[in-house]
Amino acid sequence: MTTLFYSVDVYVEQFNKQYDHPISKEFAGCADAQLSAYFEQATGLKISKKVSIGWAFPEDFFIEVGIVSKFASKIWINHNTHNVTIAWKSKSGTIWRASDKNIDCADLEFWFEQLDPLLYHKQLYPNLTLPFNLKEVTYELTVNSLNVNLDIDLKLKANELENEKKLEGIINKFLEHYNGLSVSKDRKYGVIHNWKSGAVAGNIHLEIDMGSAGMRALKSLLQTLSDLNAFVSVVIS
Repeated sequence: MTTLFYSVDVYVEQFNKQYDHPISKEFAGCADAQLSAYFEQATGLKISKKVSIGWAFPEDFFIEVGIVSKFASKIWINHNTHNVTIAWKSKSGTIWRASDKNIDCADLEFWFEQLDPLLYHKQLYPNLTLPFNLKEVTYELTVNSLNVNLDIDLKLKANELENEKKLEGIINKFLEHYNGLSVSKDRKYGVIHNWKSGAVAGNIHLEIDMGSAGMRALKSLLQTLSDLNAFVSVVIS
């Protein structure tokens, strides 16, 4: 299986050469396993030789240790580099340092900050709109952004205007069901962190933190909206 770190030994060796804050192979191994899965889930992109982790320039590097710890990093996408932040926390409340060797991987939760799935997708597949295959939908779809935090605006068809509150409820139940199903399977499909919705004047507005559910959840949501056949347009920003 190809992972973001490609070679944990090489990653650790290069990291420790560049920075005054050492990282252990044990920590990097835990991070690689979780971050590789997180990246694919959040972006909808498969890790390959064109997608890998990098190292922040020494002058840009920072590390913070606390309840939520993090350090500066980079993602390579088809010869393009992007600043990201690797973040982690523990389930037990233990403050784990990147230099720790006696690590309980099951106690750690890793994620990325600053991911830009739409930009990565364009750099890998410039002729495709979305980082996943989607059946033909029943509305006009506009994608302006695919970050973790999304605003989605839905314009109802004329014959559905009186059903805006009902449709808003269906959407909220879908999101709740997605999380419930994933949690019942040990978070197999990731978790949508939070969302809020509002319906007014024939429009439904969603603000969603996609969390670790990422593009898998978005694909399911877009297909569900299409199945409702109630919308003129869907705009993702």
